[in-house]
Amino acid sequence: MEKVELWMRLGATLLVTPEQAKAILNQDQNTLECVLKTGNWRFDGDSYIPEIIVSELVEQLGLDPKEYHGDLDFDIGADFSVYDGGGI
Repeated sequence: MEKVELWMRLGATLLVTPEQAKAILNQDQNTLECVLKTGNWRFDGDSYIPEIIVSELVEQLGLDPKEYHGDLDFDIGADFSVYDGGGI
């Protein structure tokens, strides 16, 4: 099955220790990756596909551009992480 790339901004909250927060504020990539890989986060912020991405994908897929306007906003309330409270 053919796949296309679709860039989307996903609003999320990280659930971290004070030490992890300090490391992330100091742009420690390893700490951020560890928090994400261990599922210590949840979706709960602004999530959307920007208008420019919508326009590019509409053109790529041959869709009618009159049907799509502006950013596409989503309210992602489900917790897709594996966080169970014991990871931090």
